[in-house]
Amino acid sequence: MTEIDPATAALVLVDLQERIVALPTTPYRGEDVVANALRLRDAFRDAGAPVVIVKVSRPDNPPGNELVFDAMTALSEISHENAITKIFPRLGTVMTTDEVLA
Repeated sequence: MTEIDPATAALVLVDLQERIVALPTTPYRGEDVVANALRLRDAFRDAGAPVVIVKVSRPDNPPGNELVFDAMTALSEISHENAITKIFPRLGTVMTTDEVLA
């Protein structure tokens, strides 16, 4: 497993609400994203690293806004590819759940 140093690492899970997870995402289904997010959450907690859950909400708070948990997917393949190859590498190392937990 990749060493999770609680002094320098944190897991941030964003927008894993039922209505978001239920969207037709690609290349990963919402259920798969949630499963990977839960695996990562458990590993970070076991290492004593912080886990931050962010829920972005709207003032009208539509149904399905309940919090679930995350990993990474998109509404189109090109959006997902752009995020993991262009945007996220500027922020840090991009890895799969299995790579982090190996």
